[in-house]
Amino acid sequence: MACESLAQSLAGLEQREKDQQDLIKLLNGHPLEVAKARLTEIQREIAKTSDDLAACRAANLPVTESASTVGYVGTVEVETDATPRLWFSLTASAGTADWVKIGSVRAWFTMDLSSTERPYYLAMLPLLLEAMRNGDQVSASHGGVAGFQKQAPNDSFEAIGVRVLRAPIRF
Repeated sequence: MACESLAQSLAGLEQREKDQQDLIKLLNGHPLEVAKARLTEIQREIAKTSDDLAACRAANLPVTESASTVGYVGTVEVETDATPRLWFSLTASAGTADWVKIGSVRAWFTMDLSSTERPYYLAMLPLLLEAMRNGDQVSASHGGVAGFQKQAPNDSFEAIGVRVLRAPIRF
């Protein structure tokens, strides 16, 4: 599943590279230089995504059916470059930077906004932002380790859903 997402991202990048090369043929002067610089960025993204895809396929990472992680929304980010993604990370307590870790690294949860699930994922964004603003605890449902990373290997998990918990869970 995670490798399929990388393969789709790579196909999208390769199409953007082709489109950028077609655009370059029509430009001159300063716009041409800007387009060439953008082409270089796209080619770098293609190289990185190709490496990530190869690593994913080589590792054949096991994907769990589903897991759940509880915490407080500490950050929400949107990436619009290669694959548009919504990223969020959880903290162990409200208003602090004690990031929830899975394994030894800070866990990042992501939703691919280019997928057919986009409306569903965008509907979760207000839940995340409201929980962050109010300091409400959330439960993030997710699969196993994704085949790509945000900051460190094995730090990314594809979110399946988010549930706001009005009262903190105590163990």
